Amino acid sequence: MDSKHKIRAVVVDDEPWALNGVASLLKEDMDFMLVAKCLQPEEAVLRINDELPDVVFLDVQMPRMNGFEVLDHVQTEKMPMVVFITAFDSYALQAFKVHAIDYLLKPFDDDQFYTMLNKVKKLFYAKQLFENEQKTLSLVHDIRNPDLKPKQEQGTYLNRIYLKDFKGITFLEVKDIKWLIAEDYYVWIHVSGKRHLFRQTMKFMEAKLDPTKFVRISRSMIIRIDLVQKIERLGDKNFIAITKTEEHFKISYSRLAKVKKALQK
Repeated sequence: MDSKHKIRAVVVDDEPWALNGVASLLKEDMDFMLVAKCLQPEEAVLRINDELPDVVFLDVQMPRMNGFEVLDHVQTEKMPMVVFITAFDSYALQAFKVHAIDYLLKPFDDDQFYTMLNKVKKLFYAKQLFENEQKTLSLVHDIRNPDLKPKQEQGTYLNRIYLKDFKGITFLEVKDIKWLIAEDYYVWIHVSGKRHLFRQTMKFMEAKLDPTKFVRISRSMIIRIDLVQKIERLGDKNFIAITKTEEHFKISYSRLAKVKKALQK
């Protein structure tokens, strides 16, 4: 397989035997390309942000910084798929809350590992297919409706979204979106009292929505900036965004500065 079509992977584990074991298994699968092995969590943050991998195989318990803290230091628009590989099952719930695609317990056998890899491959290639399909539908729509095409393109940001179901295709204008809420590997798109389930990740949506019009206020929510009336503090590090129609949404403390900056523009 051409390297540009391979799934680019980073492995992170503070135990050399575990790090090398996962790396060796990955090298046996022609669909993957190992771009970095990291023994230290600080190195992992740098390599993930620099290499832009498609997937990270990540240990949880490491010195100075655990796996969840590593993810907190990864730039949101660069967030890869994540598989946690750990000897502790107590982190499983927390792992899925950060939308990890799998949680593999040590020690594992080769069959368990390759089952997990197959899940990664299915999700990766489904995402690739979906993005290509979106581009094709966008092109067809613009050709058939030249008067609806914006006079000036706004980078690579979405102007409309195409929702497919058994009835056909619905064209949803991005300017009509109020907010988006994550649910597993889907997002609920809320538009004027209605909501639409869209097969895509929050990472993708955040990268494709104009940051002058939308801001991500938590791992699970993106909101249209002009809907926010004010921000209120609830306790020491708890903040909420209040919309003009009095809806209340929690703001992650780690995203507070970015939200405030977005509202000031």
